[in-house]
Amino acid sequence: MSTRVNLKDSTRKDVISGPDNWYKIVLADGRELSITPGLDGPRQQYAFVSVKGAGQGMVVRYQRYKNDNRLNQGWPIGEKGYLRCWQNVVGNMSVNVGSTIQETNLFVSSLEDYCYGLQAEQLDDGRVSLYAYDREGKLRGLRVGQQAVSLVSDVFPIGLDCAFVKVSNAISKGNF
Repeated sequence: MSTRVNLKDSTRKDVISGPDNWYKIVLADGRELSITPGLDGPRQQYAFVSVKGAGQGMVVRYQRYKNDNRLNQGWPIGEKGYLRCWQNVVGNMSVNVGSTIQETNLFVSSLEDYCYGLQAEQLDDGRVSLYAYDREGKLRGLRVGQQAVSLVSDVFPIGLDCAFVKVSNAISKGNF
């Protein structure tokens, strides 16, 4: 009988779901995953995920299944999970992290149809290797590009080396 082990954040505590558990995704060099607004203005339905300097990243929370708001669900290592994010640039609303229909870039959207899920494997020192699923259910690597975080090979996927840094606390009370 195997024991399910949950993904750990930067302090080696379980990454769990719920409104009191918000994280930033931080790269090894301190930059953070962030949102770059799309080109469709106020009717914006999606925006690319990019990388910005420390303190400028989006805030995300984990969901075990698509549209699942149950509390305290851990993210089993090697299993599919979903992220919801909040950042002021998209109008103070919670949106989904997914991949574009062309399967080239990671992006955020209010359209749930494009949310195919993510997978993370635990690395040393509270770091993880993050991957994305495409619309065909293939696991793809992630690479930081000039304009956006891109999906790469499904033959030899290389995950994005990052850490989930919990930012919600007693002061914020999870009110992002």
